[in-house]
Amino acid sequence: MSKCGFVGYLGQVMVATLERTPADATHWSRASMAAGSGLSRSTVGRIWSPCAPRRTTSATGSRRGTRIPSLLSGPRTRTRSSTASPHILIDWRRTLGVVRGGGAIRYLELGHAGATVLIIVDSGGVLSENVTFANAGVVLAGSLTLPDRGAPVPGVVMVGGSGPSDRDNDTHFPAIRRHLVDAGIAVLSYDKRGVGGSSGDWLDATMDDLASDAAAALDFLRARPEVRSEAAGLFGHSEGGWVVLRTTTLRDDVPWVVTNGGPGTTPAAQDRYELATTLRRTKGITDDEVDAALAAYDRVVEAGRRDADFAEAARLAQSPPTAFTEHAAEVDERFWRFLKRRQDHDPVPDALRLRCPHLAIFGADDEVVPVADSIHLFTAAACHRHRDSRATLTVEVFPGADHRVRTDGGTRLAPGYLDALTRWIIGRTGDQGA
Repeated sequence: MSKCGFVGYLGQVMVATLERTPADATHWSRASMAAGSGLSRSTVGRIWSPCAPRRTTSATGSRRGTRIPSLLSGPRTRTRSSTASPHILIDWRRTLGVVRGGGAIRYLELGHAGATVLIIVDSGGVLSENVTFANAGVVLAGSLTLPDRGAPVPGVVMVGGSGPSDRDNDTHFPAIRRHLVDAGIAVLSYDKRGVGGSSGDWLDATMDDLASDAAAALDFLRARPEVRSEAAGLFGHSEGGWVVLRTTTLRDDVPWVVTNGGPGTTPAAQDRYELATTLRRTKGITDDEVDAALAAYDRVVEAGRRDADFAEAARLAQSPPTAFTEHAAEVDERFWRFLKRRQDHDPVPDALRLRCPHLAIFGADDEVVPVADSIHLFTAAACHRHRDSRATLTVEVFPGADHRVRTDGGTRLAPGYLDALTRWIIGRTGDQGA
């Protein structure tokens, strides 16, 4: 068993306790668990103590190994455990469901050092935890998934896209997360401010605020003993690409960064491209009507640069009426203030200041981000004579893939995408043999 701190010990002991029995007995004792885990008897006792483990008998009358009664039935119990890490609050709960290999997911909650940790024990060899961490007056909630490799592993913080993105970025991140974890990479993703379990409000946040959140997530990940701190980097999807580039330039210790469908343009230019592609694929709209809509969009963007109020922006969007008018109707006064604040954020200066390798991934059929323009801008930054020699650029473009690098109508990730992503990360963490 890897000695990666109390949380790592606890998860591994719980897997053994809940899913296995010793070879020469019907149930675990402190002595046999200590011998099998490499821990002391007292440490095993501290892990077990909140639950008073005991042997149980199945419905058929056969003896089973030690089980935690409150995990299986009855009300939950809360007990403070005297451990090497003081004041850890343990909250045993219940069986949640079934995962691959027929193992049961069980979870418990820890509160320690200002963070709340909800551990999900997966007998498939993965520990997943719901965690919280603080930054600049907000509390961010996320999920940390750890491979069971017996030694510290590389890690990545995944940052979601625009709007109210959660830790899964809708349904986008889970498949990527599972592949990375299976390859021996720890993954932390989190709910944006005001989303899911996170406090605050993303509509009030600046790009620097979001970059600071990603930095706090990276610090949290690196503080985990299961993770090699020097090998933990950043992955940002779409808007998250702007965020992680900014985060990377704010500190000197980011070893690598991945932008996934991340624009090399400003938000104003990216939104204009998305509007144009949306209108051009809409039946019944002529080229002249598209041009008129884009002209109206440009007038509203210019108004934003003058810090125009919402009433003026709405008037410009509605008069004269164009195909843009309907899109603009979705914007309210508060969202207008948000759009003004972010519309001219330029990622190129951040790309110029990079001091680590950058992988830029795109789907060739992305209708949200101007792929060719983004590649040109990132490449120009990489070729700049003042660019740091460590800041190499790798570009992967997947033919037929969309903004989330999916094919077949968005039903699956592009062939080769997961392997390319994992191979690039592992190639920069010194874990080629993982």
